[in-house]
Amino acid sequence: MDLLFRYETFNVLVKYNVESDMQSWIRFAVCDLLEEVKDCLGNFQIEDAILIYSRMDEETVKSLNEKFVNDVLDIFKNPPQDLYQSFLPTFFPITMTHLPSAMSLFLTWLQDEILHMEKRDATNFPENGVKMVEDVLELIRVEKHGVLLRQCMLNRKSLENLSNLLKGLKTLQKLKEMYAIKVELSEYLEGPKKFVSTLLRVSMPPELYNGFLKNFLQIYMLQNDINHNTIFAEEINNLLKCNGDWLSTIEIIFDNISSLDIKLQITQKLLLNSPVPWCDAVKRMADRSLQFSHPMVETISKMLSNEGRYKVIQNREYLINERKLDEQFCRVVNRIVYVDEPQMVDDIFHLCSIDDQYLNATVILVNHFILKEDLDQAIAVLDRNKPEILYRCGRNLFDYAENIIKARYHKASTKEKYYNFLPILIKKLKNGGYKELEMHHVKERFRIMQGQYFFKQHFGIDFTDAQFKSPMEIIQSIDLASRDFTEILQYADRIAFFLSKDTDEILLQLCDSIKKFDILIKAGEYLYETDSSAKNLCVITMLFLKYLGIQNCPQLHTTVFEKIHDQTLPTFDNLNGLDETSENDKFLKGLKLGDKLIRKAMAKDGTDLQIDKVSKWLDVCFYLTRSNSTLDDYLHPNVYYPKQNMPSSTVLQTIQFCFKDVQKDSEYYSVFPSNMELEEELLTETSINTTLASAIDTFCREGQAPTAYLLLGTVANSLVLHPSQDSNVLKSLKLLEKKCLVQFINAVVSAEHIDLELLYNLFLAMPQDYKKYLTHFLQTHRQNFRKLKDLSGVGIALLDFFKDTEGRAILIDTVKSCKWWGQLTSIHSKMIYKEFFKSDPDARLKLVINLDAVGFEEINSFCKDFNLDVDEYNREYLKSSLLNFTPQYKIEKMWDKKVLVVENNEDSLYKKCQKIIRSIKDKARAFLDMVNILKEVNFYYYEVFLTIYKLLEDNTQTTYSEDKKMMVFLKEYTRFGRPSQREKEAWYTTFPDTQILDPLSEFRVPFIPLLFSSEIWSILRPEVSLTSYKLWFNATYILSNNLKVDDICVYAVKNVVSSGILGTYVPNDWKLYSEFDDLLHKVDECVHNIKNLESATSVVYELMNNIPNGADKVKAAELSLKYAVQYRGQNMHNSEVEKTFKKFTNNFYSLSVRHVLHRYNLNKEIYLKLVTQPEILIENLYTDERVSKQTVFVSLDYSDINDAVDAISELFGLDVGNIRFSLLKRWLSSPNDFDMTLTLSPFKNNSFNRVEDDDNLKRAIYICNSRNQQHLETYLLEVVLTEDDLDVRGRNMVFKANAAKCFCAITDEARIIEVTKLSYGEFLKYVDKLVLLSELESLGIMLNIETLNVMSKRELLKKLYHMGKPLAIKCMGAVCMTYFLEEHKYWEYIINCSIKFEMIADLKTYVDFLKNKCDKQFYINAWQVIIDKTFQEIIHVSNEDLEKTLINNFLMIQVCLVDQYSF
Repeated sequence: MDLLFRYETFNVLVKYNVESDMQSWIRFAVCDLLEEVKDCLGNFQIEDAILIYSRMDEETVKSLNEKFVNDVLDIFKNPPQDLYQSFLPTFFPITMTHLPSAMSLFLTWLQDEILHMEKRDATNFPENGVKMVEDVLELIRVEKHGVLLRQCMLNRKSLENLSNLLKGLKTLQKLKEMYAIKVELSEYLEGPKKFVSTLLRVSMPPELYNGFLKNFLQIYMLQNDINHNTIFAEEINNLLKCNGDWLSTIEIIFDNISSLDIKLQITQKLLLNSPVPWCDAVKRMADRSLQFSHPMVETISKMLSNEGRYKVIQNREYLINERKLDEQFCRVVNRIVYVDEPQMVDDIFHLCSIDDQYLNATVILVNHFILKEDLDQAIAVLDRNKPEILYRCGRNLFDYAENIIKARYHKASTKEKYYNFLPILIKKLKNGGYKELEMHHVKERFRIMQGQYFFKQHFGIDFTDAQFKSPMEIIQSIDLASRDFTEILQYADRIAFFLSKDTDEILLQLCDSIKKFDILIKAGEYLYETDSSAKNLCVITMLFLKYLGIQNCPQLHTTVFEKIHDQTLPTFDNLNGLDETSENDKFLKGLKLGDKLIRKAMAKDGTDLQIDKVSKWLDVCFYLTRSNSTLDDYLHPNVYYPKQNMPSSTVLQTIQFCFKDVQKDSEYYSVFPSNMELEEELLTETSINTTLASAIDTFCREGQAPTAYLLLGTVANSLVLHPSQDSNVLKSLKLLEKKCLVQFINAVVSAEHIDLELLYNLFLAMPQDYKKYLTHFLQTHRQNFRKLKDLSGVGIALLDFFKDTEGRAILIDTVKSCKWWGQLTSIHSKMIYKEFFKSDPDARLKLVINLDAVGFEEINSFCKDFNLDVDEYNREYLKSSLLNFTPQYKIEKMWDKKVLVVENNEDSLYKKCQKIIRSIKDKARAFLDMVNILKEVNFYYYEVFLTIYKLLEDNTQTTYSEDKKMMVFLKEYTRFGRPSQREKEAWYTTFPDTQILDPLSEFRVPFIPLLFSSEIWSILRPEVSLTSYKLWFNATYILSNNLKVDDICVYAVKNVVSSGILGTYVPNDWKLYSEFDDLLHKVDECVHNIKNLESATSVVYELMNNIPNGADKVKAAELSLKYAVQYRGQNMHNSEVEKTFKKFTNNFYSLSVRHVLHRYNLNKEIYLKLVTQPEILIENLYTDERVSKQTVFVSLDYSDINDAVDAISELFGLDVGNIRFSLLKRWLSSPNDFDMTLTLSPFKNNSFNRVEDDDNLKRAIYICNSRNQQHLETYLLEVVLTEDDLDVRGRNMVFKANAAKCFCAITDEARIIEVTKLSYGEFLKYVDKLVLLSELESLGIMLNIETLNVMSKRELLKKLYHMGKPLAIKCMGAVCMTYFLEEHKYWEYIINCSIKFEMIADLKTYVDFLKNKCDKQFYINAWQVIIDKTFQEIIHVSNEDLEKTLINNFLMIQVCLVDQYSF
């Protein structure tokens, strides 16, 4: 038969090769078909290989082995996949049919092929890999004779690896399609942790990266039982060790860590390992960590405050060993000083932690800066210490400096540096709290030290301490002729200090010896500025006058006055060509300085006649010598000063000779040099009317009228004292003086500022005409309030002098109005000039008070000026002061937050208001006004409220303790939210003229009556959150009637929902990972403060209802159950509470079970309905169709139901072992449906024949693969090998047979041999017989293995024959195959009955067993029925399964041994 079958195969091959002949047939008839297949594959004759391999005879099938399979798979490695692809649908199914053990070879080859595919076709990978795995798995899934289950169990490890491979491919495909991330398969196969680590480092925009972590990576880790917190922490640690900027990635990963402990640990590591100063990202993460209540938070806070210290320690240039820092502190400081970086001082002080370290650091730094001559920095270093450290540092530094200066071996430059530092140090010590006696001793030591150093350095003179007792000897030995004044003054000051003399006296002695005019002027300026004594001022003036003319005008004696006998005085006309060099300027400067010096001397000592004589001489040139300086204009704006014109030398000499002619007999004149004298008198009647008059007229035209008038007056007054003087001369002078007076007055009034005293005196000089000129000037200058006031004041004084009252009242009112307009400069832009002067005093004062333009003193003065009731206006001022007060503040940025820094407080306002109140007589009315204006005060100006409350409490019997406490609380509180709508309404109602809220509303909560009412939450609603709720606890003691801790906490939790932080609720969505661990931790902390457990339970339950479905909702339910338990404990006998508790309990368990079901992809509606019935749910889970699929073959979309059952059992506290044991016994007790399933084959492991259809047995096998496997395996073995009754009577053999099948499915070959002490084949035969006995038992034939072996098989067949049932027919077939009975009559009956009962599956088994009877008609009939039935079923096959069905049918026809012509 085999030869005929091979010949048929050859004939088919001949059709493809016409050259075949007899020799070819002979060769083919005797060849090894397996080798022929390999040859065809090697020659790429794929069609021939398919035909030969699908038509192997029985002998070839028996010779099929794993070596052949390996050889074929090796051939597949070389050619492209497309060449051998068509051979796989034939090769895999046939090989699995006849050599099931080849599964392990196929799985290994498939894994290798996928890895090579990634390299060959990376563009289409992993899509092509996924397709290949799915195709191959489908091909090797041959369900014949029950061998598939057994091979799956034997190759469980390989299938798990393949399952992992396919999951990896699909994961890579998802990454590629959704996130454009390409990862090599080898990285995935290294394990989930390595794969996660790789994915965490992908380059991606932050907003996409965060979604990638949440929507993919965390789910992946959850599916692989990886703690995402641990992985994230490890990855952050790894990233910190890497080069490059990973902080943006770290921050996103950090935010996705849900464990508070791990998050705080990471924060510490970030602070320790990140470069200092820390960047904004690190600070943001640290700042977020500070929001929690945890012991580690304090440590993190300290680390943040020590940022500077860490920065220093990490500086590699400093070579700091942190562990030895304290013991090597001075060495470290010296090293930092040596490196000398710009931030050196800050770095060193960051390292200091104790007083001795501050002391040592300061001494080292100060010495360093002294040697660098940076004394400002040295003092800055000293200033950084507290007083006690400063005292110790100063003492050490002074002793050290003294040793340096007095030592001979130190360089002069070093001594000088320390010498320059000592004065600064002594001043610092004095301010730093040195005791008076110690300070005196230090100063004396330093004075002597300074003197010795000074004279040695500057004059090369060595003086001992004893020589300082003879100061004149020192002065006489000094030569300062070549020094400038600054040096001379310094020397004078130092010499005076060293000799304990007055500096000014030493300076005068030095100037007299030097005899330089420049030095004299500078000395005079110095003495004037330093407020020297009258004696010294007079001495320097005398020295100045003594040398003034000699040094400045020697050339004039031979030019201007060579023809002095002509009695012709020089005029400005003939002075134009004269020298006007700096010598004249110096002359004027000398006159100016002399005038100032003598005036100051007179102020100090007016009894000295010598001073008066010098003063008169200097007064002649007052208007020439007075400087036009900004300072003088500022200090003396009303003193008249004409436009400055530099006078020529002739002018100066004219004035001098006029004065000399009058004062030639004076003792004072002897100070002038002899060459300045004149031989003839200058002033005669003729010279006055001609030359002097012409000169005076020119003076006036050139703007020097005051000088001319003063000159004439001085000369005339002086001549009066001379009896021999000609009267005509005096008359001519008086006429010339009157003419000059009018010009002088006009010049004074036209000046920017009127010299009132001068104008008054000038008007007095014209008693007949003063009114005429005064009226003219008032009318001319009415728009200039300053001149109007001055002229009015002068007019009042003149009227009083002349005892005239006409127009006096008008002038007084004008003076007052001008005075206040001038004082109130701030209102000039707010009020018209004319309106101010036209308005009455009452309206005027109220207006300026409201404009905040006056103070307390001004109001009192104004009322006094205009005779108003000051009490009324002080009350108005009090109100204005309170309402116009504005806090001074600035906004600083601290990390990502704005911080309000108020720079003033209520103290100054309180003092101001208290002062006003003390001056008010009707205090009761004032306090009533204060109470009323509380409604008008800006809500956010706490300082005003505090001031009013304090004022009222201090001055009345009223107390405002609650209001004040609330104000103190609000001042310390910084706002978190934005103003509420109710707050805005209150603001615009109170201040309707405003357009926006006050800027302080961003930082302050409004202080309004609503805070003390039941509407308080209309203000606080935006403020209370999980971040700020604790801050409001202090306010509950103040607002106890309307604000409770419970309410605060309840609202803080409710605010979580209203804030939108929980996201959008999606009904069918379920998040497997937790996002709000930190949030729920805060909620727990907050709710813990709620005393009313009913409220606590309710608010957490409400929060739970609003959290999106998933892990967070489960944790929220657990939290709500926690408080429900506490609430129940307080109300043990309350039925409503008990009902609520059950509701919370069911909710928690329901959500927890739902989470388990979603996690394991078991979220079917049928299971979700059973979440509160765990035992029923577990049983239903084990009936899931995926259990059958997983038991038969690898299911790549499989979720581990065993793990889900474990989780559910743990949740409810169930004994999962007992539950599984009970289910196992039940499912092993159920009989197989033998009419539709099991048949036996002695060739193909009969015990597993069609076991795939026995769902209960598959469930039992699946249960036994749980974590209770060892226990259940022991139990099954005991059932199989024990002869005692094990179950319900009459079903013990069914139970035993099912137990045997289950045991074989979960136990590998080695283990079976070990525990049964039988060979693997012997044990399988034993199991086959148990199965047969169970089937016979179902038919009422009670046997055991021993009786079955010895009884007559024909007798048994005869009994079964008479039964005629389908099951009896199956048993007949099983007996014949088990005991190898091939008698024609039995098989013909079995085949015919199977055809009759349409037992197609059994027929397929029988024709395979009866291959050697393929010539029998019943065999042919069997194949005919099988083929007909198979193709009839195609019409019921879906399009998706059609191809698979046709391939299987084709393969079935190929193995049919019946000749095609027999049909």
